Amino acid sequence: MTRVRQSIHTINGVSVSPTLCFHNRGAKRAPRAFEPSGQRPPRMTLRKSMAAVLPLLLPWLAAAAHPVTAGAWESVGGGPTIYAQGRWYELDLRPPAGPPGASAITTVYWSWSLSRTPPGLAVRLCRGTVRTCIDISGRQSGGTRAFAGRGADERFILAYRVPGSGAIAPVYGGSDHLIVNYRFPR
Repeated sequence: MTRVRQSIHTINGVSVSPTLCFHNRGAKRAPRAFEPSGQRPPRMTLRKSMAAVLPLLLPWLAAAAHPVTAGAWESVGGGPTIYAQGRWYELDLRPPAGPPGASAITTVYWSWSLSRTPPGLAVRLCRGTVRTCIDISGRQSGGTRAFAGRGADERFILAYRVPGSGAIAPVYGGSDHLIVNYRFPR
């Protein structure tokens, strides 16, 4: 005879929808696929189970034994709107509170965009101040190792300039991205 029992489960004090459990009193359990003729499967000993699991854990254990030796930070900002020729327009891209002072830059990746590109546009990527810059005018995205070995905890600046003098039709800045990869000294 089959009997239906309703059970309610709770998780963290919250009742979960009821489920139905079917119990058949007096019926023998049918053998499972791994149990030939109703015999129980052989017991797995601790030694056998560790031998089976250990190769899966070795990469994780090796990674945990070595401290993190590298990292990265990203900064995103809206580029400036350029209204006049002969003037530098700057966008500060600052690191989040995180890269330690002992970290050293390995590579820097950037991406900048404007609503249009005026003739003679100069774009520079600078670290810390506008005195340590590289010219990225011809490349709207790319990467460099020019800042390798310097501290990763300083701000970067994207600086834009249109040569000449006087007002121009506005050139609107788009989304500018910067990724700084760094390593820790060993």
